[in-house]
Amino acid sequence: MVFGIFNSKASAGSEVVFWKRFSANEARLLAFEENQETIFDELPVQMKRVNSDLTFEFGPVQNGTREFVISAGGIKSAFPAVEALYSSGPKLKRWVWVNFRPRRPPINDLGFDGKQVKAADVRYLLAKDGDKVGVVLFFDGYLDQGKNIYGQIGYLFLDEAPV
Repeated sequence: MVFGIFNSKASAGSEVVFWKRFSANEARLLAFEENQETIFDELPVQMKRVNSDLTFEFGPVQNGTREFVISAGGIKSAFPAVEALYSSGPKLKRWVWVNFRPRRPPINDLGFDGKQVKAADVRYLLAKDGDKVGVVLFFDGYLDQGKNIYGQIGYLFLDEAPV
């Protein structure tokens, strides 16, 4: 049976509402690959009810458990919302909550919005920009029509890169 995970209005205590719905749909979310498109349409809507800058990531299933990463997408003002949602997470034996997207060496191949990019195919250029460093990424097969998609993939690569 297919049904919407998050289809009612959130009220006060949006973290509690989020986790209540997550818990009610735990098995479906654990196997999100079976209905990935629907879940990736619904879950961000509910996260945005907690804070408009929140994002998430599912880790792989390992020994019957899966990580659920709560991220601010690099937006500092959303850090308290990440902490609030993380700290209010229920204890579910098949889930591990992670606050903030961890860096993962080696950098993994990434996919976003139907576009797959191998980490080995990305080149970069670093340039001094005053007291900062500018970064330019080069993607094999880049097309201007996919500018926004490549921008998101570039951000994800940079977010994942070790310091």
